Amino acid sequence: MNLPVHFQRFLSNIEPTPNQKEEAATGYLNLRSRLQEEDYAAYFDHSFVCGSYGRDIALQTTKTVDVVVVANYTASLWEPHVALSHLKRILSKNCQTVTVQDNSIIIPLDTLELKIVPAIRTDDGFLKVPDKTSHSWVRSNARRHNQVSAAMDASKKGLYKPLVRALKYWRDHKMAEAWKAKSFLFECLVYDYAANSDFDSVAQGVEGFLWYIHSKYTPFRESHDCSPFIREIGATDVNVAKNWTYLEFCGFMDAVFKSWILSRQAMEAQSKIMSVDRWRQLFGDAFPSVT
Repeated sequence: MNLPVHFQRFLSNIEPTPNQKEEAATGYLNLRSRLQEEDYAAYFDHSFVCGSYGRDIALQTTKTVDVVVVANYTASLWEPHVALSHLKRILSKNCQTVTVQDNSIIIPLDTLELKIVPAIRTDDGFLKVPDKTSHSWVRSNARRHNQVSAAMDASKKGLYKPLVRALKYWRDHKMAEAWKAKSFLFECLVYDYAANSDFDSVAQGVEGFLWYIHSKYTPFRESHDCSPFIREIGATDVNVAKNWTYLEFCGFMDAVFKSWILSRQAMEAQSKIMSVDRWRQLFGDAFPSVT
């Protein structure tokens, strides 16, 4: 059974609270205002929220608000570590705690944190951000991720983003940490399913996604000893699964198949009680037992 009212309440239960949404929005607006008015104004080009908050697929458990700050840096003069140090120095004037972490700057809010990544614009209009391993500027598709996610949601009549949230919650509830696919990798898997499938409800999308992943990657699992190539959202030549080990991939696939059985039972159940029971086995107590 689709149980649309149950799913509506479930999705309401797992999305960020109004206070979290306000904190994220206020934190970002204060940051942008600070950068436009302080010593950074001469360098500031523009900024945008990306990640789960930027694509409107955050959960209550999502504690990081990802922000890209595009600056008028010259790549040949401003190496990534210099850009990070410069941005940290500016932000430290108004923020008590500012920490450089890999290729980003972390500023804690009340219950969330801002993760700020400096970026530069290339001559052909693309953005580059610091790479934490090579310590160089590398191309970023963060803005395009927001755009294609919004376009997909529109093409699926507003069902895509709720489906991503539901499946991310399922991943967190049912997956052992040892083989839980990273958030963006997982989102790329859901995007691939949505791009190649039709679904009329979140419930149908959940069951369809689990079967799609099982059908598509089981032959690969049986004939290879490595993880598959998973395309980045909005790109065809970037493999977001390059650090996904074969052992993690296999554990993920096992969990997918077990959950697909439950989702199929939930969809085919003859009684609402049975269907609710199976959905609650997939999603836990966040899925309501009654409406």
